[in-house]
Amino acid sequence: MVISKISLWNILINEPIVYKTLIAQKFVVVRLSLVNKSNNEMAQPLDQETVVDDNIMIIQRRPIMMVALDVLSALGNSKKVTLKARGDTIPNAVAIANIITEKMLKGNSRISDILVDSEYGNDQYSNTLISTIQIVLTKN
Repeated sequence: MVISKISLWNILINEPIVYKTLIAQKFVVVRLSLVNKSNNEMAQPLDQETVVDDNIMIIQRRPIMMVALDVLSALGNSKKVTLKARGDTIPNAVAIANIITEKMLKGNSRISDILVDSEYGNDQYSNTLISTIQIVLTKN
């Protein structure tokens, strides 16, 4: 499977996709985000969770159980962790909070605060409202 540079660039600027590339007879799935067409920034991987502070985790597109384990280890180091999510990742943040409080640390943790809000998009969707959520998990 050969992908030319021009077709790869066209794939990158259209929308977030999952494409396969053949490396050493194995398929590697690479997730790419939108390229900002106005200033031609390089595509950033979607599979990363951004940790702003030790107690704040921004949820992005990543397997839920992996993030739940990261939150569990963060709760081991501190008594409070805040999950932040925007748009399509809000259900993931809610699922992670439920997994932590109802499965992993049942009876030893709780959801102490939930803040639901909306904000204007800061990229090409600047005139649309994007829903946001902050879920504060505390350990008893």
